[in-house]
Amino acid sequence: MKKIALITLVSLLSFGVIAQQKHHKSKSRSGGGTKHGVKSTGSLFMDFGLKGMAGSSVFINSNLFEDNSYNHGFTSSYAFGGKFALDFGEHAALVVEGLYGVIGQNFNITDSLNGDWTKAIKLKSIDIPILLRKNNPETGSYAEIGPQISLMNGYTESPSTTVNSFSKNYWSMVFGFGGYLWGTDNFGISTGLRFVYTFQDIMDQDVSNQGSPTSGYIGGSFWENAVSYDTYQKTTPLSVFFVLEANYDLGFIIAKNECTGRRKFLFYN
Repeated sequence: MKKIALITLVSLLSFGVIAQQKHHKSKSRSGGGTKHGVKSTGSLFMDFGLKGMAGSSVFINSNLFEDNSYNHGFTSSYAFGGKFALDFGEHAALVVEGLYGVIGQNFNITDSLNGDWTKAIKLKSIDIPILLRKNNPETGSYAEIGPQISLMNGYTESPSTTVNSFSKNYWSMVFGFGGYLWGTDNFGISTGLRFVYTFQDIMDQDVSNQGSPTSGYIGGSFWENAVSYDTYQKTTPLSVFFVLEANYDLGFIIAKNECTGRRKFLFYN
């Protein structure tokens, strides 16, 4: 079906029923809490971690969705990297991540000239999300939101019968939620879901608008059949990921000493 990719994305939401431990230590990973007997009130905590994400993506383009010759197939996507968080007590954190990500789109194309065939596109990028995270120390759950800049690191097309030009960088919006799964004193593992929507065109419009005799006015995507489109339409990916994250609490900054007036950073043992 034409909207198989969207259906696939929705089906991945079944992972949303994640087994979260609601009765755990009175802290949430990447969310402060009472750590090592130090009350979190008025303290800044720091933690870092590793994370991996796996899911699916779909390239949204109105020309293609209205074209019955293009069917969006299931396309796997993934990302992995590290994160650093500054926790403002138990309930809020500022999180910066550095990820290597791969998203893409498989098109099952019905071509009146060349017959049915499949086009596979993969975009590789360095992704830098900057997120505000809201933690619930009672349940260990979290929600996060923020912008992400993606720096294009390469792409592949199969078969590579045309040359498409992609933007060198683009902005997305990230939204996610999840919860604490397991941990020890200052180490924890959490799981969740993350949605990433790119609201900028990933195509280089200066090149995409040129069109060609076989692709017509290509409308910001990967046209290789004999269909012509009246207007240019931007291409904006939507991705959903299952997230697995491991965090290590590095230490915390205590309030100013009444005698010296200085703050101090303490590492956890």
